[in-house]
Amino acid sequence: MLKRLLKTGIVIIAAFLLIPAGLMAAQFKGKIQSISKKAKTIQVLNLKTKKIEVIRFGDKTQFINAKSIKEFIPKDVILVDYEHGKAATSIKRVLVELPPEKIIKTQEIAKLLQGPASEYMLVDARPGKAYNAGHLPTAISIFTKEMKGKMNLLPKDKNRLLIFYCGGPT
Repeated sequence: MLKRLLKTGIVIIAAFLLIPAGLMAAQFKGKIQSISKKAKTIQVLNLKTKKIEVIRFGDKTQFINAKSIKEFIPKDVILVDYEHGKAATSIKRVLVELPPEKIIKTQEIAKLLQGPASEYMLVDARPGKAYNAGHLPTAISIFTKEMKGKMNLLPKDKNRLLIFYCGGPT
């Protein structure tokens, strides 16, 4: 009986070793380079191999941390589950997670806005078009993609409360 089980186990292991890696399900993390909604493809820079991969998506692709492909943009970091030659089974937007003590509640911001602006700096990290459409009082606009060029707008006093907000999950 033991010999039979060992032979079966060896056969199963051998079968897995003989299956080309490209035919098995895979997962990788990458940064979106471009998206073609018409062709239903995403060009992704694989963060491990540093190579561009073209991933297909379809009606059965599950989008995690997004309602549809329309919410993804170039530079988003994603985690892709797929099988070679098939559409991705899932595409997950990798979100930045902040420690709970770094998150401020809406009610706390409302209180701050009642006081002097010298106690805090409020930064709207959305694109300029969204900022111009409407923003919180006293907020300045520093779109995340423009951050490096606008560092001079941030307060010199490192103890001043600095609050960033955007239009959705980060």
